[in-house]
Amino acid sequence: MIIVEQPGNEWQYPLFDCFYPVEDCLLAYFCAPCYAAYAADESGESLFSSILQFLCYPLGLLYLRPTARYKHYIDGSLFKDFCAVILFPCCVSMQIRKEFEDGI
Repeated sequence: MIIVEQPGNEWQYPLFDCFYPVEDCLLAYFCAPCYAAYAADESGESLFSSILQFLCYPLGLLYLRPTARYKHYIDGSLFKDFCAVILFPCCVSMQIRKEFEDGI
């Protein structure tokens, strides 16, 4: 049996590409738990995951970001995910939503 490793991808949108569109940026900043739930819904996660994002913000993003990386074969580590979620949770929510919105 031969195992072929998939080449890793990069995030289509960098972490700090979170200022456009402005409406999303404002929603992510002023109603962050709602936006995280929206990002979970866009990523195809279950209703439970969306509720988790809303109630446990920003800790729920520690589940959502690695899941997004796995679904899109994006390189990274749990440590990088942890740092991004703790330091820039609004940007992480926008990055995840944009990644799945484009359907790549």
